[in-house]
Amino acid sequence: RLTVHSRLQQVAASSLGGQLGSVVALDPQTGAVRALYSNPSFDPGPLASHDPPSIREYWNSLEPSSPTSPLVNKATSRSFPPGSTFKVVTAAAALESGRYTPQSRFPDPVAIDLPQTDQTLTNFTNAACTGTGSIDLFTALEDSCDTTFGLIGLDIHDQVLATAEGFGFNQSIPFDLAGEASAFPRVPDDREPFRAYAGIGQGDVAATPLQMALVAAAIANGGDVPRPRLVQEIRDPSGSVVEKPSPETLGEAISAETAAEITRMMTAVVESGTGTAAQIPGVSVA
Repeated sequence: RLTVHSRLQQVAASSLGGQLGSVVALDPQTGAVRALYSNPSFDPGPLASHDPPSIREYWNSLEPSSPTSPLVNKATSRSFPPGSTFKVVTAAAALESGRYTPQSRFPDPVAIDLPQTDQTLTNFTNAACTGTGSIDLFTALEDSCDTTFGLIGLDIHDQVLATAEGFGFNQSIPFDLAGEASAFPRVPDDREPFRAYAGIGQGDVAATPLQMALVAAAIANGGDVPRPRLVQEIRDPSGSVVEKPSPETLGEAISAETAAEITRMMTAVVESGTGTAAQIPGVSVA
């Protein structure tokens, strides 16, 4: 018996529609996967037939060697640049470092000069985030300010790396399905500009949707990373429960205090920042 909720799975599929990608929904306390959908999908029925030629024909029609094959589960086996979703990890690292608070202030330029090069890192809007000359960390996450998180990435790269690994980057996630490890490489001193890009989830940073769902789940779970599970229980032919896995944690990524602060900041993102599309009437959404 799986943890997947069939109606939520249908909602995930219909909401994604014809877009390529995936949807992952977790119970933050137990790690139970309530929805896990990857598009394009495929019907596994023809692969279970008793006609080998038909199986081969159908298998080949799924283009198994293509990176866009339906056989590749985009939720667990494909990494993507996490982009601004990674800023919650960088913000958590900043708070965990003890060097910053939500009220810490930063310059608010249109772009920041990158070391070792004449290149700059600009905001997505090609404008300053507040237009006041400075910005605090709370507002920077609320408004998804690239320059702020680029500066943090330059300043505390090792702390961001350690925090990312605490959430599960650079290691395989123990899960009932095989998957790809998400990556946050250590950026050497002679490539320092890429530390700024790593701070905003770009450069060589790559994450599966399952990994980013675990980041959100850990923050919702007081800093503890839940072990994701797809199996709720195992029953024998008579219906008796043979095994029922208990919830487990993969470790503490951040302190409960940091998790509470990040939750407050993420809530502001939805209430008045760049994530207002995620609003649900009558529900507080982080």
